[in-house]
Amino acid sequence: MPEFFYATTHEWIADFQGRWLIGLSEFAVGELGDVTAVDLPDLGASFKKGDVMGAIESPKGYSDVYAPVDLTVSARNDEVINAPELVNQEPLGRGYFITVTVSDPAQVQALMKKDAYDAFCAGGGGH
Repeated sequence: MPEFFYATTHEWIADFQGRWLIGLSEFAVGELGDVTAVDLPDLGASFKKGDVMGAIESPKGYSDVYAPVDLTVSARNDEVINAPELVNQEPLGRGYFITVTVSDPAQVQALMKKDAYDAFCAGGGGH
């Protein structure tokens, strides 16, 4: 299992056998409820850390998805567009959003690891 790194905006990034994937945390998915639609960025699009790069729709409305690090989109997981329920069913697996090229790997290391992220959420950082 890869090591997951989390942003305060609840996106995760992880290295899956040489491919950096980004998705939404289990905590955020639980807060949103059933994801009904996913809007992913275009292939080749570049974003700076904190930029809005997509959106998800749930019964609670639309929620922006932010770039956890500076990145360029190298592939989209179009499976979640056709089956957005994958985000709920497998948020740390098949429900990922995009594959990216990371501009500065040090930015990944500066994100929260699982224990720190869990403490962040438990301390009210999730609301």
